Amino acid sequence: MSDIYTFFPYILQMNRPSVFVKIVQTEGSVYRKEGSSMLILENGDQVGMLSGGCLENDLSEQAKNVLATNEHRLITYDLRSVDDLGWGKGAGCNGSFTLLVEPVTLETKQAFLALKHILDQNQPVISITYVSKQNHECQTSYYTANGLFQGKEPTGISSSQLPMYLNQTVASKSGCLFLPSLDDDGFYFFHYIAPKPRLFIFGAGKDTRFLSSLATKIGFSVFVLDWREAYCNRYFFPDANQCIVASPSELTAKVSFYPDDSIVIMTHQFEQDHFLLETLLSFPIHYLGILGPRTRTERLLGNHKYPANLHSPVGLPIGAEGPEEIAISIMAEIIQAKHKRMRTWR
Repeated sequence: MSDIYTFFPYILQMNRPSVFVKIVQTEGSVYRKEGSSMLILENGDQVGMLSGGCLENDLSEQAKNVLATNEHRLITYDLRSVDDLGWGKGAGCNGSFTLLVEPVTLETKQAFLALKHILDQNQPVISITYVSKQNHECQTSYYTANGLFQGKEPTGISSSQLPMYLNQTVASKSGCLFLPSLDDDGFYFFHYIAPKPRLFIFGAGKDTRFLSSLATKIGFSVFVLDWREAYCNRYFFPDANQCIVASPSELTAKVSFYPDDSIVIMTHQFEQDHFLLETLLSFPIHYLGILGPRTRTERLLGNHKYPANLHSPVGLPIGAEGPEEIAISIMAEIIQAKHKRMRTWR
């Protein structure tokens, strides 16, 4: 999940001065990759992290300078040194990264508000940050597949070239593109921001509570669906985005599914699982998991072919025991499947 969701409450609801930090370029092996970000508040409190803890103290000092001048900075940390003269106190991490450190302004808040609105509609976004070292310019534009929705058209990129760079960003391994500017010694940084991943859990048994809680902590929007109101409620699922109660035949009609969604069936009732599986097979979702051994799932499928997106037994084979470990194995498999999936630009 993009770090950006963690920052929305701080940037949109708080009026305290803060600094936004983003990795725009890396070399070698580093703790976080391009596009990773963190927020530093005026009092030094930090939201998120970009290293194993070896740079954050210095970043707090850099943030003070940015707040004092109200100007962005580019900072490069080289962690390849194995002695204390290098950043990281001899970390020897065999990598370096360049950070863009910029103050959170009213314009930033307006952009984040528009960004949240688009992401909440389950649309991916690409941000383009242009940094000019000559005139100290730093501006960010935001695009969906339908075009620009926030900010200005980036200077120096023609309308004929822009679609190519956007597609390269979507196709890149990191979801980022670093493009040196031809007009000056600046650069453009393209960053693909995916909507918050969604997990639908069919079944509200005790084991489901651990899965819902873990998925929420990881950053998923969680929806629990069951026909029993006594089980499917806020008391047992306080962190879930929504608890949906309906008859088994109506549950799938209560929501709209997107291709990037993940679904886990764990009702522990054969007939309910059979109906849900048969219904959900018609939706083009990337991950469908079902609790229980593969032989049981084959019985549930009946004459249906075993689809590529169906995972049974659900979860990575880590020898999990108990609901807590099973929840970890399920989320690990969902994350693995999510990272294997090609990004969408719709």
